[in-house]
Amino acid sequence: MTKKLDLDSIVEGCSKNDRTSQQALFEMFSPKMLALCMRYAHNKEEAEDMMIEGFVTVFKQIPNFKKKSSLETWIHTIMVHTAIDIYRTQKKFRLHDDFDEHEEVGDLASNEDIFTKLQAQQILAMMQKMPDELLVILNLHVIDGFTLTEIAEQMGKNINTIRVYFMRARRWLLDRIQDTK
Repeated sequence: MTKKLDLDSIVEGCSKNDRTSQQALFEMFSPKMLALCMRYAHNKEEAEDMMIEGFVTVFKQIPNFKKKSSLETWIHTIMVHTAIDIYRTQKKFRLHDDFDEHEEVGDLASNEDIFTKLQAQQILAMMQKMPDELLVILNLHVIDGFTLTEIAEQMGKNINTIRVYFMRARRWLLDRIQDTK
C-alpha cells in the first residue's frame, strides 16, 4: 500500500470517528502543527493546548475535506484559524483604533539583514515574549502569508489599524534583535 492510500484510509477512518485513524493522523501531523502553534503561543503548554483545540476542529471538519489542497495545508489553515479564534475569544487580542491612520512607524527595510543573522530559535524565543496583538499579526503576514487586507477582514478591523500593528510588531522585534548585538 502506498503512502497516499494509507493517508486516504486514515482520512476515511477519521471521517467515521475511528480513534485509531485519528491517532495516526495526529501522530503524522502533530510535530509540524506544534511548531506552527509555537509561533502563536508564549510557551509550549499554550501551544499544545492550541494544537489540541485545532485537532478537535480537524476531526469535526474532516468529512468536509474536499482534497482541493493537501491535507497538511488544510490542517495548517485550521490551526491558524484556531490561533486567531483563541486570541479573539479569550480577549487576549485587542486592537485599538485610537491613532492616526498615518502614524509614523519608521522605515525598517534597511534593517532586513539583521533578521538573517539570528537563528530561528532565537527569533522564536523573542517572538514568544511579544504582545499577543503584535504576535498574531506578524505571524499571519510574515510566516503564513496572509495579506494585511485578509488579516483586517478576519479581525474585523480597519486595514490601517492592521498596517500600524504590523509595523509595530516589526519594530518591537527589531528593537530586541538590536539589543542582542
